Amino acid sequence: MRGLAIATGLAFALSPLAASAAEPTVPFEEAVYKTCQDVQAMPPQPRVELVRQLAVHAGQHYGVVFRDNDKLDTELAAMIRAGCTMFPSANVFFIVSAAVRAEAEALRTKK
Repeated sequence: MRGLAIATGLAFALSPLAASAAEPTVPFEEAVYKTCQDVQAMPPQPRVELVRQLAVHAGQHYGVVFRDNDKLDTELAAMIRAGCTMFPSANVFFIVSAAVRAEAEALRTKK
């Protein structure tokens, strides 16, 4: 599974992460309240894990499956970067879930 990295105004990077990662560094109950600014202030590795955790959670809800070397990861990263650049004080989970929802709808219309 590939993880998503988030940055406000900085370059995005996709980095491969082990699918069986250890316990998340930030519990989901706390992660949903993090803003894009909060996430940007985090070190890179925990930031990637946090955004990946949120994307997987939203993906389960919208029926999106993440695979290795998937074009979907790149498209989601671009949408998340744009959302956090435009709305740095927004909850990152809102931005991530909106990006996942948009991709889920796009995938459904392609079929």
